[in-house]
Amino acid sequence: MELSQVGGFLAGGFGPLTFLWLVLGYFQQQDELQQNTKARRQLSDELEKSIKQQTALAVSSNRQAKEIAETLKLAGQAR
Repeated sequence: MELSQVGGFLAGGFGPLTFLWLVLGYFQQQDELQQNTKARRQLSDELEKSIKQQTALAVSSNRQAKEIAETLKLAGQAR
């Protein structure tokens, strides 16, 4: 066999394997993208919860600061 015939034979033999590898890679990438999307949605949900908690904490702190200011004002008037 000539070298070109050996090359053609190997190309014919490995061509389907290459195509199979390409298809399997596509499906693997699709699964990874779905997992990534799910993880990002979970992260988004956690961030929303964190924002709600931080907002509630800020409101509570603001209320507490107003109460302290009022208490100090009344204590100053009592003197």
